[in-house]
Amino acid sequence: LTTTFLTIYAVKKIFEENNENDKVSQLNGQYLTNPYHNDKIKYKLKPLVSDDDVYKCIVEDRLEDIDNTNSNVYKNYIFISSVLKELINKGFSANDILMALDKLYVVSVPISEEDNAQKIFESINSTGEKLTAADLIRNYLLMDLRSDVQEQYYAKYWKKIEENVSQDSKILEMFFRIYLSIKMYILVSKNSVYREFVDWVESQNLEIKDLFEDLVEYAKAYKELMCDDDVKDTFKNSVIDFRKINSDVPLGIVMEFYRLYKENEINDSVLNEIILAINSYMIRRSICDMNSQNISKLFPSALRKVKEKCSGDYSNVVKYLNQEIVGNNANTSGSFMPTDKQMMEMLHSASVYKRPALRIILDRIELHNNPAPVDLSKLSVEHLMPQSPTDEWLAELDTDEETYLNNLHRLGNLTLASKPDNSRMGNLIWEYKNEVLKDTAHLTLNMELLDVDKWTIDKIESRTISLIEKICSIFPYPEVDVSSSKNDEINTKTALEVSKEKLFKGNNFDQVKNQVIKCNNE
Repeated sequence: LTTTFLTIYAVKKIFEENNENDKVSQLNGQYLTNPYHNDKIKYKLKPLVSDDDVYKCIVEDRLEDIDNTNSNVYKNYIFISSVLKELINKGFSANDILMALDKLYVVSVPISEEDNAQKIFESINSTGEKLTAADLIRNYLLMDLRSDVQEQYYAKYWKKIEENVSQDSKILEMFFRIYLSIKMYILVSKNSVYREFVDWVESQNLEIKDLFEDLVEYAKAYKELMCDDDVKDTFKNSVIDFRKINSDVPLGIVMEFYRLYKENEINDSVLNEIILAINSYMIRRSICDMNSQNISKLFPSALRKVKEKCSGDYSNVVKYLNQEIVGNNANTSGSFMPTDKQMMEMLHSASVYKRPALRIILDRIELHNNPAPVDLSKLSVEHLMPQSPTDEWLAELDTDEETYLNNLHRLGNLTLASKPDNSRMGNLIWEYKNEVLKDTAHLTLNMELLDVDKWTIDKIESRTISLIEKICSIFPYPEVDVSSSKNDEINTKTALEVSKEKLFKGNNFDQVKNQVIKCNNE
């Protein structure tokens, strides 16, 4: 309908430009307006509330007053107008175009009060343009309301949700998925968000107004947690790291604890500890290249258990949280958090350059206890031993190409540098690179490099170990009981024994052998 009316208004504009005023009056009187009704129902089409202002400007021929040029209504009107002008240039008249619209069919489906408008809409739309869960949820929440109540709720609630989360229906879909994970303690599949939302709402017998008010509160929490620049210093670093992790999986549990913080159930420092605990879990697993799909059920379940254990008293919430996500999963192969020792084993020789957590880790090391932090956005990851194994570098290191490549992407060979310096260093030898690094001596990450006369494989080795130790310090492994995941009885196995068991489940015999030697030495 909107497309049809936009086409008629574009034809009307052509009639106006040709001074065909009788045809303009005919369009207004027959198709576009109710000429004898009051202003409230003057126009025969009332579009979605979010596009109302844009549509009104088109109707009143005030395109210059349209601020939201990203509106689909505006973009479609401009597109239609350009196509019609092309048709006019090809010899068609505005009347020809108008008569072509007569070949369109508009189907009206009358329903009674007993009929479910939403279900009929879904059925009709099933063969049309696929709507996102957010589109369907909006229709579900508003469709059965009176027109005036629809407008009121849209402006008061739905628009607030969009303002706080996003107008992008995909991001809104994610928000509703996370909302459900908080309420249902499960992370539903992306394809079932709408159906699960409807089922949950109907099972709770909720009033639409109460549901909207709750959704708006969580939307505000999402904005403050994920978007706002003004974050309290107490938990600012943790929030920044959490945003960089950019994962939906733990978002629900953090949003719920943030909401409890806003309700004064927990304080600033406890919130910081909660986010740091979740960051540590996620970052340790990510830098060790562990699959996040295995933990999709972990956080919603942990949220339920932690809230049950707290029972309104959140003084021990961090302890309960760490036990649920770390301690009770130490014996599981898919969702355990690597211990300090396992971090050393997994990262010691690993190629980490392409791992998402690398930049988070290097940024955090750079900012850690730094009284004068730099603008991280101007930095990029630099290979100290360059990515191209030139003859000069092979001679400098006195090594073969295979050894060179095996050490190229190790943690110890990676640092941060300004983007211009990164380009300047290129593939040049260490002596020149070090001179460039001295120009960026303000980077704490590079301070220890300034006194290195020659870059070697041994230097990569020692720096790798040093950086792993720093990661373990900044993103600490919590003090937890290593418990059985099948029940809550305390397991007397040490973290080292658990680590050895995990190692023997793998297929890397040489790694197993080396680990056995290490354990025996210890």
